[in-house]
Amino acid sequence: MLVVVQLPLVDLRLLASFPTGRLASPHWPDPVSDDEFVRDAGPIRDRRRGGISDWSGERAFCDAKNFVRFVDAEPPSLRDGTRITPLFRRLYSSGVSARLDFGFDVDHRRRARLTMDTLRDIARDCLAVKVRTAPAGAGRALGDSGKALARRFLEVSTAKSFETAAPGDLVAGGLPAVLAEPSARLTGDLRSWRSDSTSVNGYQVESGAKIVPVWSVVTGDVADRARARQIRGNLWRLHAERESLRGVIRAWNSSPEVFSEEKLKSFLAAQLKILVPKKRGGFDQSSALAFAGNCEELASPAVLRGLRSELLGQSKGILKSLDLLVERTARLPERTTGHHLRITYVDKRVIDMSSNDKYEISAPVSNSVIGRDNKVEGNTWTVASAGREDALRELAEAIELMKPRLDADEAAEVDEAHEVIADGKSEPGLLKKAAKKILGVATFAGEVGAPVVEAVRKVLAAFGLA
Repeated sequence: MLVVVQLPLVDLRLLASFPTGRLASPHWPDPVSDDEFVRDAGPIRDRRRGGISDWSGERAFCDAKNFVRFVDAEPPSLRDGTRITPLFRRLYSSGVSARLDFGFDVDHRRRARLTMDTLRDIARDCLAVKVRTAPAGAGRALGDSGKALARRFLEVSTAKSFETAAPGDLVAGGLPAVLAEPSARLTGDLRSWRSDSTSVNGYQVESGAKIVPVWSVVTGDVADRARARQIRGNLWRLHAERESLRGVIRAWNSSPEVFSEEKLKSFLAAQLKILVPKKRGGFDQSSALAFAGNCEELASPAVLRGLRSELLGQSKGILKSLDLLVERTARLPERTTGHHLRITYVDKRVIDMSSNDKYEISAPVSNSVIGRDNKVEGNTWTVASAGREDALRELAEAIELMKPRLDADEAAEVDEAHEVIADGKSEPGLLKKAAKKILGVATFAGEVGAPVVEAVRKVLAAFGLA
């Protein structure tokens, strides 16, 4: 089984308002293979199977064996004795977004079965492998080496003749991620996203003080291999691009003077263009980004509110894209499971259904929960949509709880939009416009805004506008 640990790097030098001494070579994102190199790291190599469609900077990488080394001659075995074999250490860059990929081969064929828990153990063990960026020293766990690797990248990609030492925070580390490719679907895993016989599942593991996303990607026998590779590439690159946006927003909040205003706006526009679409080549990137947000939020509500205010007078187009990204990847509160249908079969298999779902029952039912207005006709179980009155009442209550956390302008904007929705007689276009205004405020209001986000979605569903 291939297991890859990704360490994202955010290169802020390309957005700085002053000289940084950043080397022009290699010519990322399209470096010259077998000619260019990263100083004290390694040469540029072509990927054997070429790049990934729609993504720049994936055709070639720096062979980074000299950039970072393992503390031990061989990485330690897994906790159950399974040996880990290092396969590669690669450095990629598309500009501001860079990353280090550490590939390991894990022989799991000795296991009777591979479960979600054992996959989490494998991810934790790979994140715990000790590495170092200097010849001496005890090293540190791979999952906790982001800052050290960022400093090392800054050193090797800054001109030695640069008179002023580049500030150490101009390259920052991001949240690690782990991708595993088992040969078969995990035992007990029923929550797969499927695309062309490729199953994608997300998990979380603790690594030090971090919650790290872990992805398993399983390709079926009948899958198009090129298509499956594209799905993996989308998933892997998406994490690095999200971490770049997150790193830039954090740096802007702490040191806005570092940035060139025009370069920052250009980066935000380009990055949001990448992240906002719900799908990319059939891949559900909104769900992947929402899952990453459950591990580490894009930024605190206060920081996002500040950025939103800054953009309001500069670029409403970028602001609209930022609002849309936050709306589409918002984490929903746990209590939003109303109007679901849960069926527990004799074999303990559980199926959850959302509004307007239907399910044909062919196995005996040992236990069931049927919400109000849900229907059973023969063997067909149908989940009803929320009624308009209930949805409108829930929205009004959620807004009242949120308003004390808003400033006067935001509260007035929400009240105005709520009046349009509460009237219930406006044309669909006006209803949607009002809903978007409320969502734009609620998504930046933190936890108290989450129930409003869900209530708006229920109202739109009740009016047939979802």
